[in-house]
Amino acid sequence: MSDSDGDFVESEDDRHRPSRPVGGGKEARKKKKAGKAAAWEVVKRSWETVEEGADGSLDHIALLTKDIIATVSAMRARGVEFIKVPATYYETLRRRLKSDKRRWELQEDLDVLEGLSILIDYDEGGYLLQLFTKPLMDRPTVFIEIIQRNEFDGFGAGNFKSLFEAIEREQAERGNL
Repeated sequence: MSDSDGDFVESEDDRHRPSRPVGGGKEARKKKKAGKAAAWEVVKRSWETVEEGADGSLDHIALLTKDIIATVSAMRARGVEFIKVPATYYETLRRRLKSDKRRWELQEDLDVLEGLSILIDYDEGGYLLQLFTKPLMDRPTVFIEIIQRNEFDGFGAGNFKSLFEAIEREQAERGNL
C-alpha cells in the first residue's frame, strides 16, 4: 500500500469511528463550489466512499458528482463501459413516479437518464441518481459507482435488484455464469 492509500483505506483505529466521505468537509465543498471545474475533473477528486471486502480487497468505489449526465457522458466518451439497465426498470419507475407521494420533482429528463442507464432511487424527500461501471475484472466483484444526490441520504438499496440483474446479464455475455 502506498502512502496515499491511507487516505482511502481504513486503518484498525478507523474501524471504531463513524464513516464519513473522504476528502470532504465544508472547506473542501466551498473550494469545489468556487472553482468551475469540468464534471470529469470534479468526479476524479470527489471520492464518496471506498469499501473493502472481508479479505481486504477493494470492492466498490463510489464517485460523487453534481451533474451525473455530464459526468457519465464524458466518461463514455473516454471509453468507460457501464452496465445496461433493463427497459422494464424504467417502465416500472415511470408508474411509481406517477403514483408515489413525494415533495420533489425530478430535475433531469427521464428519457435521457434511461438512455444513459442511470438508476433512480428515492423517498418522499429526495432522490439519488446512480450508475455502475461494468465489472473491472473477470469476476464481477470490483466496479465503480457514479452517484448524484438530490436531498437523499440513502445508498440506493432500491436499485440493487436491477444492478444484480445487469451483472448477471454481463456474466452470461462473457460466459462466466
